[in-house]
Amino acid sequence: MEFSVGQIVRSTAGRDHGREYVVIAIEPKRVLVADGRVRTTAKPKAKNPLHLQLVSQRPAAKDVAPTDLEIRQILSEGGGTTPDKEEREGIFDG
Repeated sequence: MEFSVGQIVRSTAGRDHGREYVVIAIEPKRVLVADGRVRTTAKPKAKNPLHLQLVSQRPAAKDVAPTDLEIRQILSEGGGTTPDKEEREGIFDG
């Protein structure tokens, strides 16, 4: 799958399974993602593209990666939800 800067993606593998991010950069075999809080643009998470699911076909309006504030706004507007600790650990079934 091809990703582009500004899209909302969901992690499908790893400790961050289920967490939503915004794509901030594309590398040859990795996609750099950030959530604007824990994973900022200064310290993005490098994910294997096979471990990401596209949530929103919303490419960035500009060729520059979004700022942390813009990322938080994109995730809150896009209906994106980040699971809390109980959901990630499988304690919450609802």
